[in-house]
Amino acid sequence: MALRLTIPESPSETDRDAVIAPLRAYNIRQAGDPRIRPVAILLTDEGGDHVGGLWGKLVYDWLFVELLAVPEEYRGGTTAPP
Repeated sequence: MALRLTIPESPSETDRDAVIAPLRAYNIRQAGDPRIRPVAILLTDEGGDHVGGLWGKLVYDWLFVELLAVPEEYRGGTTAPP
């Protein structure tokens, strides 16, 4: 079977699934159930509002960070705002 490359203008979830499906199948055959589960570590201010944090997932007990948001005033290595 001949393959060709295509680049969709607006990739869809179906396109994403076409890429992920063979990877998942291979990984499951090699390493078993990946036990995928979401992870959130939230930054909470003194008022109890969530102002940032980490969003990701655990796969085969490895943490994959998808999003990380730290309010600007807390960046730069300090633990307290200026």
